[in-house]
Amino acid sequence: MLLRDRAPPDPERVFAWLRDAWPDTPSILNPETQGAATSAIIQGGAIGLLHVPMPLPATDLEGPIATAWHWTGAAAAIATHQSHIICYASSTGLSPIELRLLHTRFVAAVAATAPASAVYVGSAMLVREAAAWVLEAQEATRNALPILLWVGFNPVTHSGRMSAYTTGMRDFDLLEFEVQGSQRAPLDLLNRLADIAYYAVTTGTQIGDGHTVGGADNERIMVHHGQSAFLPELTVAKLDL
Repeated sequence: MLLRDRAPPDPERVFAWLRDAWPDTPSILNPETQGAATSAIIQGGAIGLLHVPMPLPATDLEGPIATAWHWTGAAAAIATHQSHIICYASSTGLSPIELRLLHTRFVAAVAATAPASAVYVGSAMLVREAAAWVLEAQEATRNALPILLWVGFNPVTHSGRMSAYTTGMRDFDLLEFEVQGSQRAPLDLLNRLADIAYYAVTTGTQIGDGHTVGGADNERIMVHHGQSAFLPELTVAKLDL
């Protein structure tokens, strides 16, 4: 969470906003604040935040800003941030999807109650406008997960044709997806890639090398595992889209 000033968040406001926005939120008990850190107990684990009164290094954000095709004002908004908040959640009692959804809502509560400009998801090399994060989190449900907040979908003009790759699938113990030299229009390509990533995340399915995937009975998209053209030294699941 990137903030426009150096003031710490108000933990009471954060947890109150979270409970008001999502009454069905799993139990969050005994929040405690010590200095810059706040933590609370959740089923099988903990959730919390740490305020760091300094900006993130610019070098950490250069790549995510460059690929933020969905947010044209990213560079200007992020350049002026003065501090940041690290939000975390861990649990052995909640499923991975339940935990990720809770964490997403917690981040939204922080963004809604602090002067936030952006949310940075380091593992997905993704930056999202804070207001957009809050809106998408509010619209998300267990049956309509906010995949665009969890996974980066990155278009590339490659050899004169459209290519694309994901970042963030590894958080779900899945291979990243990649498409090279597609004939599809950019928006269609990204939508199909998002649909397939959503299927893999929600089902926990790693599509095997040489297998196929499709959204209809007559659709067969071939998948091959191989070295990424965009993510150095990484094996990915390449889609014939």
